[in-house]
Amino acid sequence: MQLNINTDAAVIFTDKLEAIGKSALPNAVRETLSKAALDVKKNTMPKTADKEFESRKKNFFRANSIVDFAKGKDISSMRSAVGFFENKLSAKTTNFAVKDLEQQEYGGDIAGKAFIPLDNARVGKSYNKSVRANARISKLKIINAKNQRGKTKEQKFKVAVIKAGVGGNVLGSTKKGETILWRVQSILKNGQPKLIALYDYQKGRKVKVDRTNFMKKSAEETQKNIDKIYVIEAKKQIDKYLGILMK
Repeated sequence: MQLNINTDAAVIFTDKLEAIGKSALPNAVRETLSKAALDVKKNTMPKTADKEFESRKKNFFRANSIVDFAKGKDISSMRSAVGFFENKLSAKTTNFAVKDLEQQEYGGDIAGKAFIPLDNARVGKSYNKSVRANARISKLKIINAKNQRGKTKEQKFKVAVIKAGVGGNVLGSTKKGETILWRVQSILKNGQPKLIALYDYQKGRKVKVDRTNFMKKSAEETQKNIDKIYVIEAKKQIDKYLGILMK
């Protein structure tokens, strides 16, 4: 996104700003770039994201984005930016939502997807819902059946279930060869556990995502109004100058 202060819509105000003092034009440009970046954060980016993504958390994109406001007086190097950060995520070390956004923008493979939450791990048991607080991987103590004593997989799994206990979590493979993270819901008198599946597990798994260009589209939407923003900021500088003259 760029601001051209010599377009037909802007050049009249550019000439006026240059005429009234050294700081008027840089001030107007700086405020325009900052307001444009703020518009991306607050308006165009959230709208574009709503169209491109299944939203699991309301205001996720707005809450985890930040504006780097324009600074200085040199209009040739002046810039503003909008980016994402993780300071408001509930589990910074394991929540890859912000880290994955670059792949979402340009396309590519998202790593760190060894655990894929199943319906039982989500609020409302629906794919487009967030993972329940008590089912987040960062909160779980996991007993890996593979590492337990026993001659067979079944024996190792039983040992893992006993170690985990009711409410505990066991990582083990099914007869079909899938590896599932289970929660032990109860253990019957005959020793058989009642389990619920929380996550599908595959070591080193990556998920391929298509390019969305959601930030590019957001900037293009704001770009349509950048001349209007510049005119507003230019008028503010002119009004400020006239106000000083009238004092």
